[in-house]
Amino acid sequence: MKLRPLDWFALVGTVLFVLSAGLVQWNRWLESRGPGNAAEFFLYAVIIQAGIVLLWLAFRRYPWRPSTLAMIAAGILVHFIAGLMGHGGVRVYDVVVLGVRFDKIVHVVNAFMAVRITAEIFRFEGLRLGRMERLIVVLVVLGLGTLWEMAEYLVLSSVPDAGVGYYHNTLQDQIANLIGAASSALVLPPGSDPATGEPEGGC
Repeated sequence: MKLRPLDWFALVGTVLFVLSAGLVQWNRWLESRGPGNAAEFFLYAVIIQAGIVLLWLAFRRYPWRPSTLAMIAAGILVHFIAGLMGHGGVRVYDVVVLGVRFDKIVHVVNAFMAVRITAEIFRFEGLRLGRMERLIVVLVVLGLGTLWEMAEYLVLSSVPDAGVGYYHNTLQDQIANLIGAASSALVLPPGSDPATGEPEGGC
């Protein structure tokens, strides 16, 4: 069986995720959250790996551009970096930049890239929605963001002292998602290459 671009991406992503979780993230988690929150760590690990597998099964048949896969990898990398310990033993996620917690910047970046990826999937399926395309792409991304917030709620409901945050954190995450998605859609001309923003067929 010939491996497709997404096969390689999912395989390499899984290996890197397992190595990172086992060799780096686990120790950093113990430092920041303590051994009592091990269940939270493993629950997130299962959710993320399940997401990788589901995306692979759903979209492996598509001829993904290397630039699009690079965007997905960049989004995953931002999450990994944000989970590391920074100066003074503070997670990068918790660092405040210009009054904004870095966690929200991660949401903006990932929502921005999620719009490009969703537009790419629309292109694969031959969907042309005219003037409504940007709005629908943004709503799809916000819906996906809501699914993640639901997963965080399940963690919060099932793991004592989970560090997910509460109502304010959830709504701030959604606002950050909206900012990132809307910004991406504004610079995405209809019918363009979602990865580069150039008209399809352009160089």
